[in-house]
Amino acid sequence: MNGKVLYSFEDSCGGQFSIQERSGIISLEKPLDPGVQAMYTLKVRATDQGSPHQLSSLGSATVTVRTLTQMA
Repeated sequence: MNGKVLYSFEDSCGGQFSIQERSGIISLEKPLDPGVQAMYTLKVRATDQGSPHQLSSLGSATVTVRTLTQMA
């Protein structure tokens, strides 16, 4: 057991998003257009770096896209 966890995408929605392997911070890689797609569901895998056995779990993050007028 070492407490280190690495994060990765099972699906990055066509490269729209990236994830920092060590922190799990999700970033936008391409502009989003709510007229094209209003919601993205990202599948995120967290894998510990334990020895001798690594464990992993799959979760999801949902991104909702809104225009500036929708936010006002």
